Amino acid sequence: MAAVAQSKRKRRPHLLLAQVVFAGPAILLFFVFKYYPLLDGMRMSFVSWTPSDASQRFVGLLNYISTFNSPLFWTMVANTAIIFLLYLACSFWVPIVQSLLIAQIRAGHKVIRFLYVLPAAIPAMVGVVVWRFIWDPGYGIANEIMHLLHLPAQQWLGDPRLVKTVLVLPGLLGGGLGILIYLAAIQNISEEIIEAAIVDGAHAWQRMWKIIFPNIWYMIEIQLILAISTSLLQFDYVYAMTRGGPGYASTTVVMGMYFKGFSEFRYSEAAAWSIVVTLISFVVTAAALKLSRQEAN
Repeated sequence: MAAVAQSKRKRRPHLLLAQVVFAGPAILLFFVFKYYPLLDGMRMSFVSWTPSDASQRFVGLLNYISTFNSPLFWTMVANTAIIFLLYLACSFWVPIVQSLLIAQIRAGHKVIRFLYVLPAAIPAMVGVVVWRFIWDPGYGIANEIMHLLHLPAQQWLGDPRLVKTVLVLPGLLGGGLGILIYLAAIQNISEEIIEAAIVDGAHAWQRMWKIIFPNIWYMIEIQLILAISTSLLQFDYVYAMTRGGPGYASTTVVMGMYFKGFSEFRYSEAAAWSIVVTLISFVVTAAALKLSRQEAN
């Protein structure tokens, strides 16, 4: 036993060296590209830095006061929240339902799963181009369908009342990697439980609602928390679809931060916006995690 313990002690320096060699670069890059920008952004939020004033003089909480007093900031926060709520209503539940239904299919299960997941392999910008064509008020398919139904044509992405809903409607088609995630959770359910339910006479709907759905609830909670944190950082899809328009009707809070920094060149105020968004994201995500733990207990 003493010889074994001594041998382990001799291997520990080599093990530590291997850990440093393999994990060190990743940790260094993570700090340089994640934590350093965050810390530098915090520093920038307390100074004044514009092209006309590069001295970076300390201004305290002035940038934060300007942020909270800005009506546009709260408009963009509201836009972000509304888009997320519409996403929950129109899109979030679709992959869940699709995965539950696919799990009940025996013949051709793999083919159907492949067809639903295939769109995830298409670059996101291709989808943006297609949907911009569909919603085009002049020659888009959406207005052609409205014409066939004898309904008035709409501006779609150009209508402040419709633009947020139009942005999330494509999610009704579902598909993508979300189905794979939920199907993986469904496949982890013991076959013995399913077979016992079948023997007891439970039909497909009862098995789905009483057994499968409760057993994948943990994955739904995880996906919801990820959706909350992602929605607060919504930028690329909305920017590519609408550039935040019409007016500020679809401008998210991260887009506002981008415009503040790279269109208005008010870098310090943009940094203050980013810190506020980070804090909001942290608080909302922490609250969601706490509620999830309370439900688990």
